[in-house]
Amino acid sequence: MKILGFLDATLTFTAAWSMPTIGDRVVYSIKQTSGQNSIKLLFEKKIVSANGGKYQVQETTKLPNGQQQVETVDVASDDLYSDENIEMILTNCKSLQGEVVMQSYPAGVFNTCKVSQATEQNVTTINFAKVPFGL
Repeated sequence: MKILGFLDATLTFTAAWSMPTIGDRVVYSIKQTSGQNSIKLLFEKKIVSANGGKYQVQETTKLPNGQQQVETVDVASDDLYSDENIEMILTNCKSLQGEVVMQSYPAGVFNTCKVSQATEQNVTTINFAKVPFGL
């Protein structure tokens, strides 16, 4: 039996108008739906240390029952989105099968490229926007 899931990610963030620094974070509010059932969870990424061109990012998934899953991963600065990457995505949004939309978040209203990717079991929608942080 195929289950169609829907993953909708929105985000809030702390402002960082330059290169990512220790303490910068992004929080994704995620709603995952499968049939008539849905679950909401939070996924947070926070820079906990930096050394040269590498960052340690703490990833925390907060489940509705109060449980948390925490993992720390190493991320190269080249693997973080840059203003240039996002500008390219916004400029080429339609050719990437995306849709340009204005999206409202707690941090403000942003011009985004809304891209959906589907598999047999899930549809994932991501809004790419030029925002003042590097996660």
